[in-house]
Amino acid sequence: MAKTNQEYVDMAKTPADCDNVISNASRVGNSELALLARKRKIVLQAAVHGAASQVEIDAWNGIYAIEEYRRSQGKQHWRANYTRRAINNRNGDIVATVDDTVSRAAPTDGFQEMIDAGLEEFLWERLVLRFPAQFSVRAIEQARARLER
Repeated sequence: MAKTNQEYVDMAKTPADCDNVISNASRVGNSELALLARKRKIVLQAAVHGAASQVEIDAWNGIYAIEEYRRSQGKQHWRANYTRRAINNRNGDIVATVDDTVSRAAPTDGFQEMIDAGLEEFLWERLVLRFPAQFSVRAIEQARARLER
């Protein structure tokens, strides 16, 4: 019996394994498998940060999601340096960085890109609504407003 796309992705244990699956899936035109492998790679990369809570893990997933998307668009060495600096400037407090970023009046440059790429689950706006007790009222309001558009 042939393996499902999810079974192929589950065999990938490292980001490099995921890259191989993405490459092979793209070569044969299996966009669903490529997207699943890309999502797995995001989660595997974010796991190395030693986040203390699910909200922190999911926030790192968001950073790796936009980086992975931009790399898939030919920007091979693109990193979310501005966001990473903002986290460092807050002594590693990624939750405060998410709050500040989502509280702004305008969405980030990557907001629509992630939706278009099928990576909406990794949006920080989604994170804010999943863990509202961790965020300011302003961040919650902005997240709702953006996602309702």
